[in-house]
Amino acid sequence: MTPKPESHPLWAELRTNPDDTLKLALADYLEENGDPNTGYALRWCVAHDRWPRVTKSLIMWYTDPSEKHPGKKRDVARALLPVVLFAVLGQVQTRADLKFVGTGYAYSTLAIAMEVLGEVLADLRRMITTERARTDR
Repeated sequence: MTPKPESHPLWAELRTNPDDTLKLALADYLEENGDPNTGYALRWCVAHDRWPRVTKSLIMWYTDPSEKHPGKKRDVARALLPVVLFAVLGQVQTRADLKFVGTGYAYSTLAIAMEVLGEVLADLRRMITTERARTDR
């Protein structure tokens, strides 16, 4: 059974303390409990030193590196993702809780932001696998 967004206490801890060990522990839990895509997204974030910008009201993935984003430079740099991860795959249109904010995408919860990233990464893996299969023929 997939946990409801932010039902696990580690989500609350990650909002204030985005420690890699906590991310990996939650990834293990999610994978063991039927949510491998979000678990993979957490592992991807650790491997690529990426993490959405967490504010009181929104969770942001930024897509425009040329814009001046609010917050500490390191936090902003970690929240930058290529727009292709979302726009090309059309994932953003499928999320009712998503808001496009000019320079990125905002979510109501950290769990949903990571779930969407997990879906996008899963789609990319499927596309790469399909393309490799076609070129290997």
